[in-house]
Amino acid sequence: MAMCCVSACYGQSDGDLAKQVAETRAKAEEGNAEAQFNLGTWHSVGLPPFIPQDDVETVKWHRKAAEQGYVLAQTGLALCYATGTGVSKDLVEAAKWYRKAADQGDAYGQIELGDCYANGSGASHSLVEAYKWYALAAMQDDEWATSAVEKRTALEKRMSLEQIGAALKQSALWKRNREDSASISVTQQKAEQGDAESQYQLGKSYAKGNGIIKDSVEATKWYRKAAEQGHAQAQSQLGLHYAFGIGLSKDEAVAIRWLYKAAEQGNAEAQKALARFYGAGRGVEKNDRQAAIWNRRAADQGDAEAQVEMGFRYATGDGLSQDAAEAAKWYRKAAEQGHAQAQLWLGMSIASGQGVLKDAVEAYKWFNLSAAQGDVCSQDAAKYRADLEKAMTPEQIAEAQKISREWKPIEAEGK
Repeated sequence: MAMCCVSACYGQSDGDLAKQVAETRAKAEEGNAEAQFNLGTWHSVGLPPFIPQDDVETVKWHRKAAEQGYVLAQTGLALCYATGTGVSKDLVEAAKWYRKAADQGDAYGQIELGDCYANGSGASHSLVEAYKWYALAAMQDDEWATSAVEKRTALEKRMSLEQIGAALKQSALWKRNREDSASISVTQQKAEQGDAESQYQLGKSYAKGNGIIKDSVEATKWYRKAAEQGHAQAQSQLGLHYAFGIGLSKDEAVAIRWLYKAAEQGNAEAQKALARFYGAGRGVEKNDRQAAIWNRRAADQGDAEAQVEMGFRYATGDGLSQDAAEAAKWYRKAAEQGHAQAQLWLGMSIASGQGVLKDAVEAYKWFNLSAAQGDVCSQDAAKYRADLEKAMTPEQIAEAQKISREWKPIEAEGK
């Protein structure tokens, strides 16, 4: 790869070559990374009488380009460190520059970095890391893919299935993070141009650390920009940041104002938050009736969490008239979406006949589904299922198992 700029010079007249060298040197001096790389490469072989062969100059110009992120210069500089050409041999520095190229998706850099890990040269010996970089290089449709596949295949013979699985998982994570980073660049540009949705998405990326370093202050900043343009989801998130002091000083009164703006636009997360704040008397006077009203708005949109809360409120009479049938109705809405807690409580309602027809087979089904999710309530669901089994016939249990297997979650009507 590095020789392409050299071979392009052959066959030119001295006058043309002198002009090209002069133009390239001028651009390199101005900071052009490609020109710096080309000038360094010419020094590696020499272009007499215009460019003397000089490995030190090669390192100098490749470093300038490499520090600007020019991939070919990064791998070229790494090779100089690996072989001690024009610079003191330093395998750690070589691995560092191979990594910079590899992190940009360069297949050659990924293979060389894999070799560093496989041989413990400039990097801690790790077959998992080596396999990861070989696997990433092998995914690319270029001249290095075949070599990467061969190295990966040879390495597999020295690895356990667990190690291979871990390496594949890491390579998939790296690929996903790189794709996220590319997406972030586009989102950032749009956000800076004032696009509210992009501002919200950028805030979310900063909040979660998706494709970018996690930063709650930056997340809050971008949520605010979108919120001030009326973006409901951003208003909701900004309200929650104020409520819990995320990225700014805690202020529950301001939190309530932003949550109201989002809730009035129909944002279910904001509606649920207002319900919790009214229920706890945080930032507003405690009011169970208002809590139930806001929770109902979210539940009517198909929010499973809010539907479970509605069921609980009807079951206990918290802010609403106690009504077992209404409780079971709301539990069912959430249970049918796959909510484990709702499935447990619906099973309990059906098993005892509270607000709904008593049916051991149907109750067993819901206990079974809840237990299978491995949620925090799965142990309770398994216990209720075991207790119910004692009063059921083998035929009933078989039927319950059958309908459990056939069950599929449904999407809420309000969503």
